[in-house]
Amino acid sequence: MSRYRIVIRAFTCRRDIAPMEILKRLLEKRGCQVILANTRNFDFTVKYWKPDAIVVNTLGDTMIKRKSPQSKTIFLSGEGFHGPNDSHAKIWKERKEFFDNMDMGLLWGEKVKQECKETLDESYDITKLHVVGNPKMDLVKFLPNYLKDAKIESVGFIGRFLKLNDHLGRPAIRNLFSEFHLQEALVQCKSAYAMIASARKILEETNLRISIRPHPHEQIESYEDCISAWFKKEHLDRIDVDTSLFLPTWLARQKAILSPTSTSFLEAYVLGVPVINLDFISGIEEFNQDYISFTKEWQHAAIKPRTVEELISILKDEESIDVQKDETIERQLRDFGIPGATSSACLNAAKCILSCIKNDPPKRRTHAPFPLVDLWDEISFRRNQRWNKLHQNFCYRRGYHVIPNYVNEIVNNIEEAANIRQKET
Repeated sequence: MSRYRIVIRAFTCRRDIAPMEILKRLLEKRGCQVILANTRNFDFTVKYWKPDAIVVNTLGDTMIKRKSPQSKTIFLSGEGFHGPNDSHAKIWKERKEFFDNMDMGLLWGEKVKQECKETLDESYDITKLHVVGNPKMDLVKFLPNYLKDAKIESVGFIGRFLKLNDHLGRPAIRNLFSEFHLQEALVQCKSAYAMIASARKILEETNLRISIRPHPHEQIESYEDCISAWFKKEHLDRIDVDTSLFLPTWLARQKAILSPTSTSFLEAYVLGVPVINLDFISGIEEFNQDYISFTKEWQHAAIKPRTVEELISILKDEESIDVQKDETIERQLRDFGIPGATSSACLNAAKCILSCIKNDPPKRRTHAPFPLVDLWDEISFRRNQRWNKLHQNFCYRRGYHVIPNYVNEIVNNIEEAANIRQKET
């Protein structure tokens, strides 16, 4: 019996693969065959595997419809927090072809859909838009309890130095093509120095370990050399760099997260892990406050030391790093990502995707079989790794990047919660 073939484009390896792997397994449990693609193999996979549905997470990638008109093209938002200049509604208004070339749009929250209703005119079919929630939050909500409770005496630093530490090793000077990008680079320099200075002080004055989580657009390899230059030799055994694909597992282990303003604040907040915002130590608080409307709210809800000395005092005082409920953040979670305590965004998305294709039987088009497409990608991955060993920082390859075994437990938790909800209704 034929199965629906679905390609999911997971754009950034260490940001998108984790939630899309959950979506993939939920679709597979419902009889679909699914390939997680990336910038390396997306066009090739679509061309030769001829999927019934293509799921993309950036607005412009809906244009794949022109290359594969027989496939349903579904946009699943990769990011739900946008400023006024790059909101979905604004971009769709300016580039209507992005909207017209998708068969369905899956959004994080009702606020996003409401903005589209208010911004777009009657020539836009708003019925194509469905609210599913934030897929990344599934990794937090349905993470097995034993992983949520696996605390260690460590604090985690989240990097945001993509212009200084490019994932392909391209020099920082490449990004200095506008005044705004210059400002971003300077902000990242200040932020990186604040991280290094804070980590040094923590290693010298506490017994805590340090764990560094590079940004998904950063390279990992450079940190090994940098750490030996930044820190004293006697402290190196208390430092590690997290390279895993699954952010919430790393977050849950930390005593506290130290970070510039970042969307990861929300995942830490839901896990009950305190976030110490380093913007004031870095001297970049005004830049991040003005970045988008949400960032000021994330800053306000975090712990905000003004000096490294104050940071050390906070870490030594257990009561200072307790997570307090914040009504503004609770509203954000309701409006932009969590449609219910036991509701799964990935399961909601899977059901929407299936509803989009269920009226058409799996297309019996001549196509390359999965093993052949997969073999080609293995060869392509190895070739790209020879050309640039940093290729793996951004582009996923099945079997090379580790998917943890507990993913099946997350999927089972999602299914069980859905079954309980169904029985209750």
